[in-house]
Amino acid sequence: MNLAKITVWCGLCAVVLVLVLVSKGLVPKRVVSEVIPRADYTVERAIQQGDVVSVGLKIHHLDQLEQFMKASKEGTPSHLRITAYTTEGYPVFTDLVFREGSIGYTYDMSRNAFGEVDREMRTDRCSRVMKKHGDGWTQYMLVDCDNLMDGMGYSILSIPAS
Repeated sequence: MNLAKITVWCGLCAVVLVLVLVSKGLVPKRVVSEVIPRADYTVERAIQQGDVVSVGLKIHHLDQLEQFMKASKEGTPSHLRITAYTTEGYPVFTDLVFREGSIGYTYDMSRNAFGEVDREMRTDRCSRVMKKHGDGWTQYMLVDCDNLMDGMGYSILSIPAS
């Protein structure tokens, strides 16, 4: 083995070791942020990719979500990524794919070092996106989903009402 391969293996072993120690509660979660970089999907990159981006109360490309809603109502295949950034700067992804009358939903927290210990990834199939107004906020929700009880939904984006 050459030195470069050994270095890569040592780095991977360190990441695995830290994740195991965090999951057992033996190391604070903040240590993970030093081992797992968050800079690989920056806000600038997400905006450049055309994602709907949520950073604090600022939203970029909200029109993309409106276009996705319109396309799904019309039955036109479409896809969308919503990238929300945590207070610590980690990306959390919501991917939507409309095809054949339903919306495939994937919620990915795998790059959030301060999220759930198992760094959750959730998938489901839903029938539509609903826009709900109230209490000073506009909320976009996926409803009529296979894995949720009737009347329940996934909140995919909340923005202050204008």
